[in-house]
Amino acid sequence: MPVIRMGEITFINQDSGYLMIDIINYYSSAGYDCSLITGRLNVRNTPLNPKVRIEKIIKYNRTTTFSRLGTWLIGFLQIWFRLITRHRTHDLFIVSNPPFAPLLSLLVRNSCKLMIFDVFPDALSELGYLSDKSIIIKCWRLANKKAFAKAAAIFTISESMKCLLERYAGMNTIKVVPLWTDNSFLKPVRFSDNPFIMKYGLTGKFVVLYSGNI
Repeated sequence: MPVIRMGEITFINQDSGYLMIDIINYYSSAGYDCSLITGRLNVRNTPLNPKVRIEKIIKYNRTTTFSRLGTWLIGFLQIWFRLITRHRTHDLFIVSNPPFAPLLSLLVRNSCKLMIFDVFPDALSELGYLSDKSIIIKCWRLANKKAFAKAAAIFTISESMKCLLERYAGMNTIKVVPLWTDNSFLKPVRFSDNPFIMKYGLTGKFVVLYSGNI
C-alpha cells in the first residue's frame, strides 16, 4: 500500500539531540516527508528514521565567545541558502539554535513553527555582553516581534520562558511543551549501587548535583 504524504517539513536545529529526533520521527511515521538541517546529530538510544534526509551545516562550537558567534552566523547563512534553493515550499520547524534562526521567517515565505529553548537577545543583555540600550539589542527585539507575529505556532519549555517570550509574541499564542526523557534509557539507581557515588567516595553524604551548561 503506498505511503500517503501529508506534506513536506524541514526541521532546523544546529545541534540536534534526542528531543529533535523524537519530534522528527513522529512526523515521519505520520507520513510527512521530512528533512533535517543540522550541524550535529546526537543520537542516544532512538535512531533517526532513515527516511529523513539530513543536510549538514557547520557544527556549533562552544569553545570561545568568538567561535560561538562565528558558528552561529555561518550556520544561519548556510540554513538560509538551503531554504531559498532547496526548501522553498516546505513547512519549517525552527529551533532557536542558532539564536538567529527564528528570524528566518522574515527572509522566506514558508510557513514557520518556532521552538524556543533560549530567549535572545535577552540572554546577551542579562549576561552583560551587550547593553540593554544598544542598537543591536533594540533591532533584534524589533525583528523578534515581527518574526513571532508571522509564526504559525510558537512552542517553549516552561511557563517562565513563556512569560519572557510574550513581550515578542503579541496576539500569537505560545504553547508550553515541558521537556521529556526516555525512561527506558535513563533509569533510577539506588544510592548504594550508584557507580558515581562509589567512584568519588560519596557514600553517607548528602549530594546536590547540577548537570548542564548554565
